[in-house]
Amino acid sequence: MKHRINQQFWKRLSDLVALAALALALSIPAVGNASADSAARTSPQDIIQQTSDRLLEILRAERERLEAEPTYAYKIANEVVVPHMDFDRASAQVLGRHWDRATTEQKQRFMDEFRWLLIRTYSTAVNQFSEWSLRHIPMEVPDNAKDVVVRVEVLQGGAPPIPVDYRMVLGDQGWKIYDVIVDGVSLVTTYRNSFGRAIRRGGLDALIARLSSMNEQRLRQAKSNAPAESTSN
Repeated sequence: MKHRINQQFWKRLSDLVALAALALALSIPAVGNASADSAARTSPQDIIQQTSDRLLEILRAERERLEAEPTYAYKIANEVVVPHMDFDRASAQVLGRHWDRATTEQKQRFMDEFRWLLIRTYSTAVNQFSEWSLRHIPMEVPDNAKDVVVRVEVLQGGAPPIPVDYRMVLGDQGWKIYDVIVDGVSLVTTYRNSFGRAIRRGGLDALIARLSSMNEQRLRQAKSNAPAESTSN
């Protein structure tokens, strides 16, 4: 069967990314004060806590601006969320074996477009899922941990909780997110499968060009507040 990255797929994937963005935007895990011996290293739970606090502060103070100026959400995501994401690692895992074969220029171009793909999708989550709340699942992080999973549950009215897991890695700049798993579905795996098919059909340069076109199109739509156009091939 011939696979296509069609409108239905992108809608489903956009909903998945938006829900993941919501989890990062609204997660308020219950964490205590850092002890003296761990103060030098911010825990993965604290990363989500601090990001959440900042985002909630902005959402509460600037709701009217966000509704009137859709591109403002891009600025928020770039300044508040992006610093806590490991796009190098996420990009490498999304491309899989194609990452090793890519040139330095291709890797940078892909990371740039993939970053904006997630940022523009995040911008839709602010209003789309603003009525959801989260419950943090307690966890302990060993002192020597380098890779952890932070778990939360997304709650909406009487609906069953939706589990959301953040895979985080410890690097020179602290803990960063490189994958989000919503109800058992990994963003990295989902993108890897769809991008892999696109690369096999047209090559990596064609995929990058497609992402660039989509990002530019969505940016124009956000500026004009126009309805989204089809992303089907």
